[in-house]
Amino acid sequence: MEEKIQLKQHNEVKKIVQELQWNYEVQIKQGEIYIGKIKAVKACKIIFTSLTLVGIILSIFIDASMLRIFTSVFAVVPLMLSILDNTFSNYKLNSISYKDALNIECLKEEAISILFDITYNLENQDIIQKKMEKLITSRNELYNSINIPSKRAEKLALKNIKRNIDNEDEEDALIPQELREIRVKA
Repeated sequence: MEEKIQLKQHNEVKKIVQELQWNYEVQIKQGEIYIGKIKAVKACKIIFTSLTLVGIILSIFIDASMLRIFTSVFAVVPLMLSILDNTFSNYKLNSISYKDALNIECLKEEAISILFDITYNLENQDIIQKKMEKLITSRNELYNSINIPSKRAEKLALKNIKRNIDNEDEEDALIPQELREIRVKA
């Protein structure tokens, strides 16, 4: 009977570790998306400002009305980007995503510690059950407080995870090797 409980606890905590690892990866990718947006806006500003400057310089030497029109249009784009720029928001959201990822990572380490106790039968099953209940409560509280990531972040995280687990059994790939099976039976 105790072995069945141990196995059930082991499988349940493994699923929690995998779920936490997945959510950690998604939050990291979401933070990278925010940084990518910041870099793209900066690059566009630099490009269009440079084109405007080139247009102004050329208009000094060349008298062409078409050049003035293009220069005016190129001058408006960086202005519009500056008006619509949400770099500060993206920096803030990036910071929040990385903070959420760190909190998930801490929770995952807690789950791995419980998994270690189950795998090597280091704690009484009642104590492990209390730790699991606390872990699940903490996980639910954390999930209620984090920002919901984009579908793009989920796709990037999945791609990253698949790249890292090509040679392993997919079911347990996110679990440390030494904790995938129970080593000491109850």
